[in-house]
Amino acid sequence: MHIEISLALPRDRESVSAVRRIVASAMAEVGVERSCAADVELALTEGCANVVRHATSTDRYRVLFQLDLSAAKVTIADSGKGFAINGQQRMAGALAEGGRGLALMRMLMDEADFRVQEGKGTEVQLTKQIVFDDTSIFHGVAFVEPGSANGD
Repeated sequence: MHIEISLALPRDRESVSAVRRIVASAMAEVGVERSCAADVELALTEGCANVVRHATSTDRYRVLFQLDLSAAKVTIADSGKGFAINGQQRMAGALAEGGRGLALMRMLMDEADFRVQEGKGTEVQLTKQIVFDDTSIFHGVAFVEPGSANGD
């Protein structure tokens, strides 16, 4: 099984909830365990919300969602000005209005990679190992790497 959804979206608040619903629906359809799916959805929401809030020099962004038997992968890319990653990946203080997104994405996902090309945009790549619920047809199915014979 391999699901791939590619979206080009307007940089507006409505696009964030739309892409979240699309990805949530795909994961629910194949039976991704709810708490696992919720982590992916929240990280996706944070990444897209960052584009809407901060990528002011562009009016569109792209989301690529890939799901197979082992992992969900999300790529969020914009062509905005980019931002400086200053090494501070901690959560903001309890009273802060923002500043939690990057740390939250890292906490929720197994891998979170932020690639910034100043003046050319930002690409966020997120990966989460998938767990299927008991009702999924994929529950308990062993993942075999493509190209390997019998998983060897």
